[in-house]
Amino acid sequence: MKNRIIFFFLFSLPLFLAAQSPVIDSLKRIIASPAHDTLKMHAWYELAYEYLSIDLDSAKYFAETDLKKYGTNKNQLLVSDAYAALGTVYGYKRDFENSLVNYQKSLQILQKLNNNKSAIAKAHFNIGLIYYFTAKYEQAAKEYLESLRLLEELKDKKTLPSVYSGLAGIYKDMHSYSESMRYYRKSLEMFSANKDSVGISSAYNNIGTVLDLQEKLDEALAYYKMSIAMKESINYPRGLSSTLNNTGIILSKKGRYDEALEFYKKALSYSGPNEDKMSQAISYDGMGMVYYEKKNYPLALSYLEKSLALSKETGSQIDLVSVYEKIALCYAAQGNYVKAFNMQQLLFKTKDSILTSENSLQVTEMAAKYEDEKKKMQIASLNKDNALQKETLEKTELQVRQQNMQKIFFAVGFLLVSVLAVFIFRSYRQKHRSNEIISAQKKEVELQRDLVEEKSKEITDSIFYARRIQRALLASDSLLQQHLPEYFVLNKPKDIVSGDFYWATAMKSETGEKESFCLAVADCTGHGVPGAFMSLLNISFLNQAVIEKKLQSPELVLDHVRTQIISSLNPFGSNEEGRDGMDATLCVFDFKGMWLRFSCANNPLWLIRNNELKEFAADKMPVGMYHGEQKPFSKQTLGLRKGDVIYMFTDGYADQFGGPKGKKFKYKKLQELLLEHHTKPMEEQKAILDATIEAWRTGLEQVDDILVVGIRV
Repeated sequence: MKNRIIFFFLFSLPLFLAAQSPVIDSLKRIIASPAHDTLKMHAWYELAYEYLSIDLDSAKYFAETDLKKYGTNKNQLLVSDAYAALGTVYGYKRDFENSLVNYQKSLQILQKLNNNKSAIAKAHFNIGLIYYFTAKYEQAAKEYLESLRLLEELKDKKTLPSVYSGLAGIYKDMHSYSESMRYYRKSLEMFSANKDSVGISSAYNNIGTVLDLQEKLDEALAYYKMSIAMKESINYPRGLSSTLNNTGIILSKKGRYDEALEFYKKALSYSGPNEDKMSQAISYDGMGMVYYEKKNYPLALSYLEKSLALSKETGSQIDLVSVYEKIALCYAAQGNYVKAFNMQQLLFKTKDSILTSENSLQVTEMAAKYEDEKKKMQIASLNKDNALQKETLEKTELQVRQQNMQKIFFAVGFLLVSVLAVFIFRSYRQKHRSNEIISAQKKEVELQRDLVEEKSKEITDSIFYARRIQRALLASDSLLQQHLPEYFVLNKPKDIVSGDFYWATAMKSETGEKESFCLAVADCTGHGVPGAFMSLLNISFLNQAVIEKKLQSPELVLDHVRTQIISSLNPFGSNEEGRDGMDATLCVFDFKGMWLRFSCANNPLWLIRNNELKEFAADKMPVGMYHGEQKPFSKQTLGLRKGDVIYMFTDGYADQFGGPKGKKFKYKKLQELLLEHHTKPMEEQKAILDATIEAWRTGLEQVDDILVVGIRV
């Protein structure tokens, strides 16, 4: 389940202050002195900025007092600055409606004066930030691009990186991660050139959010770590809360829930005193999901309700989508499907209002149009220079030859113009007809493209939702951590959803005295959506066998699942349907008695003991229809010893193509790899397996789902 990732740049500084404000005592002496009104106006709104990180109510008082005292002053530029200061204060308070009103008043004054392009550009950017945080992406992009146009014209390299960050945030929320990363790296480069520590630390955070959304969790953590270190070194508490929350999100995804809670609590310790309600909402959202994963649904709901109240207060539509989804999951887990359905309806309604394919296209078209117009202006300027040079040269030549060649040029020129006119006219008519045909074809292509994009988005959204359902049915990290001494799970689906799955449950004997742990690793027929459907069906049959039927022996469980698959999918024994089923390894561990019972269908089990690998052969038949003799599955029993390492896997890892000759990895290489590294910590083994297969594929497409599970006794 994905948590809400925080894009952070808004109000990370007093937005676009002309210069660093003087100390508070000096400013208070100015407003108490008989100084000129112009100086006092400046002091009042500078005090508002100074109090942003101390007391927001005091900051609001100074900005409002400035406007009450001097709002009708002839120096309208300072009045504009006062409105901007009040807009910034409301922004810090997450009152976006009043923030926008004051920024717009500031911009109106600047446009009326029309003598300060730099200030106008910065006002457009601030308004764009407000639109971004209220999920009005089209308006935000329009303001950003206007700011960008003016700043590039002024060559303002100090402010440009902030605008690049704003555009990157829009692309990120539209899932255009390559464009988002391009703009974020561009902003980081410029912040670094400016030696802007606050900007650099925010850029690190923002790059981390894109990596997180691309599931590059370790890379994202590295950027968050750099951001936190820099923000702590410059004593930047408001920025810290966002990055601490983002770090908590990554740790939650990795199943490190207790560590995640600590980061969320630390983030609250910064966002609470700063009245950063948006950051507080995200902290409560994350804490709620941690307790959801721990199956403490009442506590999860209490935190999520806090997040919901704060998100409604700030008007953050993105945060509302996140918290509606998680509250719906909690209600569903409690069996309260009516409330879960109601929350889902609020989720879809809010989500539809935020980002449609239409406004995504409009934002992209606006950015493309801006880049196109900029290039056209550059080409026009170059053509103008070339034309002037050419004209000067031609005049010089004509002056030399004019007297002797004038009549000849006139006659030849007239003839050429006449012939050319005929060709131009014919060409024009042909081009006009061609353009009409091309225009009609273009409209038809665009119509089909829009239809395909819309359907593609609907299908992709549905598949991503199916992935959340499938992941919820896999064995949770908390369950595995509770029952396995040390383990790893390397799960790399070929597509969004997978045909490979791992399932587990605790088992008690009929007397209830002994407890064992059942773990299955399976490869269903197909991959992608068909494989995922099969995995859901097989998980339900496993639950039926172990939980409902209370079957204890692994071979009986596989026999039951096979019976159910055949009766459900192949009741008449057709050859076509007979392919449905799964290859699986099912283990029942008793770590107190130190024994293992297991059954294998097509997939073997490997044991490494005393630096030697032993393979336990599988029954050569799947869990499903088999066109050979339908024999019962066999049970194997193994006495366990301290330090044994057991590996369960599907065929995906060994079947990946790559290497210098583009061949399969094969099982022998996998055995050698495991023997070489089996003494290392399990998480390190997982990282080595992952890195090895990625290096082996050398850019080739992944051909099958990959699943490897390792357990150390």
